[in-house]
Amino acid sequence: MTGGTISNGDALGGLIGFGTNPIALYSPSITINIAGITQLPSFTNNPGPLTGPATMSVGVLPIELIDFITRVSNNRVEFDWSTASELNNDFFTIERASDLEKFEEVTTVKGQGTINIKTNYNTVDESPLPGISYYRLKQTDFDGKFTYSELRKVEVTEIKTNFRIYPNPIINNTFNLELIGMPNAGEVPVRIVNMQGASVFEANYLADQYGRIKVSIELNPLSSGMYMVVVNAVTGLRTKIVIP
Repeated sequence: MTGGTISNGDALGGLIGFGTNPIALYSPSITINIAGITQLPSFTNNPGPLTGPATMSVGVLPIELIDFITRVSNNRVEFDWSTASELNNDFFTIERASDLEKFEEVTTVKGQGTINIKTNYNTVDESPLPGISYYRLKQTDFDGKFTYSELRKVEVTEIKTNFRIYPNPIINNTFNLELIGMPNAGEVPVRIVNMQGASVFEANYLADQYGRIKVSIELNPLSSGMYMVVVNAVTGLRTKIVIP
């Protein structure tokens, strides 16, 4: 806000009240309403007239969140949210937990900085946990300060066996492998073969209690070309990767 006037109090001094929680009243009383107020600043005239100009700093929420919607579709959790305005908003983070305590990062989405029009966002959790999970939206400022949305409860009743690799083409002979729907706490063999069927990498990975595996794989230097990642030949899961 710019402009406006703060009137003198009487001999008892003057205090400012904000919104529905005035700090104190005097005659005439003044109430100032500021959207997104996060603290209740005050000034005191003790006694006598207020000498000015006076500057008051107030904490304004970095985003005005309209909604945060979650839904389960095609073996993944989808997220949609909208903001009415943003102030110094660097990025959003989707976080997930199964126990309301140990939250982990799922993905991040770039914010709009400072903007005063409605903005829509969407992203997905490609590898959700089976059963009930809790999600929240974290917003981070350019200065590192952050706020959270309310929690969203999501239940995934069935997890189909699936996996993904990224980046693809791989970078510096390294890529990430994520698998879901594996046997709980079971070992899963992973092989990488060239187009002639010769194995160039083999390893076993242990699935966690949710039947999930998430690892970073570093390969020995290989010739550029197309290779095949095979996850437990019995499952039939396989996909091509490119080594540039």
